[in-house]
Amino acid sequence: MNKKILKAKFGITLISLVITIIVLLILAGITINTLVGENGIITRAIKAEEETKKSQYEELINIIILEKKIERSQTPKQEEPFIKNVADAID
Repeated sequence: MNKKILKAKFGITLISLVITIIVLLILAGITINTLVGENGIITRAIKAEEETKKSQYEELINIIILEKKIERSQTPKQEEPFIKNVADAID
């Protein structure tokens, strides 16, 4: 009789094992959903990467535009051929 009581005290029952496995499965499901769900960490990281690249390209385009504007402002302005021809005709 003492053996049975001792075994029940120290042994892992099947019910506690099943409950532990169910809890672990629930936690695993929540973790996976948090990582790869619609609003998960990986999805947000991919969106952030795309937005960063877009911003980099926009910044590069703005830099090129500003460089061209600076170039144009530093070079002497050339008269348009029409205006030059009109000025020659008046003289």
